Amino acid sequence: GVNCIELLPIFEFDETACPRRNPKTGEQLCNYWGYSTVAFCTPMQRFSTRERLGAAIVGFKTLVRELHRQGIEVILDVVFNHSAEGTWDESNWHSMAAVAKSQYYILCGGKHTNYTGCGNTMNANDPL
Repeated sequence: GVNCIELLPIFEFDETACPRRNPKTGEQLCNYWGYSTVAFCTPMQRFSTRERLGAAIVGFKTLVRELHRQGIEVILDVVFNHSAEGTWDESNWHSMAAVAKSQYYILCGGKHTNYTGCGNTMNANDPL
């Protein structure tokens, strides 16, 4: 039987923050992978079945609790080496950068660096 599940990124991300377009139609493509997090430890609101404030948190906690009751472990796939702030040179999200940009990110000339392949490398060596 199943004794463990792994969930791809469940934290808040913006799937529309993608500069790529369909080569045939010109339609903007979306990035549904979820690896460009905008708020770590905040479950994706769109994954919730309810609209009210905090529903995603309650729903996620309930999911994990019920899986554990059935003896099923939960593994979260989380990438902490980059975030969506500054992705594709956009300034569409401001969470960690608004607090302490030079502490949270590795910068070069005040701009995000791209050591992760995602364009906004986290400064994991800073004690913050």
